[in-house]
Amino acid sequence: MQETVHGELIVSSLGSGSNGNAFLVEYGAQRVLIDAGVPIRTLLTCLSRRSLAAGNLTAALISHEHSDHTRSLLQLTRKSSIPLLATHGTFCGMPEVRGCEQHEIQPLTSFELGRLTITPIPVAHDARDPVGFFIKCDAASVAIMTDLGEATEVNAEFASRADHLIIESNYDEGMLRSGPYPAYLKRRIRSRDGHLGNEECASFLRDIGGGRTGEIWLCHLSENNNHPDLAVTASTESLKSAGIVREITALPRYDGNVVTWHSSQKRTSITQSSLPL
Repeated sequence: MQETVHGELIVSSLGSGSNGNAFLVEYGAQRVLIDAGVPIRTLLTCLSRRSLAAGNLTAALISHEHSDHTRSLLQLTRKSSIPLLATHGTFCGMPEVRGCEQHEIQPLTSFELGRLTITPIPVAHDARDPVGFFIKCDAASVAIMTDLGEATEVNAEFASRADHLIIESNYDEGMLRSGPYPAYLKRRIRSRDGHLGNEECASFLRDIGGGRTGEIWLCHLSENNNHPDLAVTASTESLKSAGIVREITALPRYDGNVVTWHSSQKRTSITQSSLPL
């Protein structure tokens, strides 16, 4: 295993969607896993494509206790003595990892892992104490918010400060309305403690005005209630209406492929289009 290029922040999606989520953040000697919701074989395969094994991970940050973020966590800890970092509420919701090394974190209280400074971001979701993460180093910053029923001013503050933004765009309203889910589940998804839809995500991106972000990943897309083209089009058109152009990618589900962003390739300036007069 070799260290990443000096001064380069690397962010990888190991899989994203309603059935499983995992991200990897690399900087220097730090290899930080964000959630472990994809199957363990997929997780290990994706790590190998970054020339890593479970034992090479510095720590695992867990956003909340739902299974699509913790599915392979116990299996991972059996392969490595990786320390786990999560809020008190999240640990209470994961009794299976009580014997593992645990470190409690607090929303809006920053801490350091090597040369990474990490701030847990409070999010609205129907979990015990869920958070997103703002991760910063000398090279760049990334904000990861995978589950949020509504986007708050705090979410907007961190999103606007990130060079790379990973934000939920879970469902298309038309697909959800006409889809097979029972009424109670549709209400839960739409609620302030549920998930962010395409139009809500698009409005959020427009409202923060693009910030300093050069590239945006849309994550946690529903397999049944969304389509990548719909999610990307909603956000792209919303930003264009404000004269803002960004590179937007809808992340694929866990299929063994890894989508990677490198800070060395980030945009150095904000790109804006001209609005028609």
